[in-house]
Amino acid sequence: MSQKKRDQLKMLKLMGFGAITGVGLSILFFFVNRVTINFDFLIEYSLYIQIAVVIIFFLPTVYWIQSAKKIINMRDETIDVDDDLHSEALERLLYKGLLFNRLYLILNFLSAGLAFDFSNRYFIISILVFLVTILPGSMNEVKIIRLIQAKDPMKQGDPTSIKFNKTYFESLDESEKNQVYQVTYHTFKFMEYTFIVAFGLTLALKMYFDMGNAPMLTVGLLWLIQSIVYFYYSKKYSKFQTFV
Repeated sequence: MSQKKRDQLKMLKLMGFGAITGVGLSILFFFVNRVTINFDFLIEYSLYIQIAVVIIFFLPTVYWIQSAKKIINMRDETIDVDDDLHSEALERLLYKGLLFNRLYLILNFLSAGLAFDFSNRYFIISILVFLVTILPGSMNEVKIIRLIQAKDPMKQGDPTSIKFNKTYFESLDESEKNQVYQVTYHTFKFMEYTFIVAFGLTLALKMYFDMGNAPMLTVGLLWLIQSIVYFYYSKKYSKFQTFV
């Protein structure tokens, strides 16, 4: 069998698997659609969701930042960083702080988006909560980056500058840059599959839940932007080779 026929057979198998999955989801959504689902409770409890996000994600981040500061202040400067007994604990604190703070910022915007509804009786309070809490969350990110730079002075860049990412990346050594490349690649491939699944879900929402075209167009547009940006930089950094 030629390579062309093998490729065609594999693609037919993938298409068949996709068709079976689509039929299965269609049957599932058909029965789910018969059950009344009301998401208005998310608006009603959006203020409590905002408060929960602060408690679950913001407060631990503040605690880890303070703990990291204490470790940095306790470190003996005569000891090599790689041999410092506190180094591993410091790395864990900074990682958890950065992770939880990023989740906090995203969920803060998401919960505020739920609250921004004129039918929400706590509309004004939710806006005030968002405005009061978003700045400390943003400052936490700056503080964590400053702590990373205090731990490793080779890391350069002002976290409040729009050129920070470029400057910080250029200050990394080759091993660290290679880690960034791997993380970026795996994130890109994961998002490709995520967009496929998300597009299928928005199509089902349109067909079975009368959600209109907006969700599908939003996902499709984001998918398109990611692909265009990817191929733009693929061409920019490798004029004679295309990466897939």
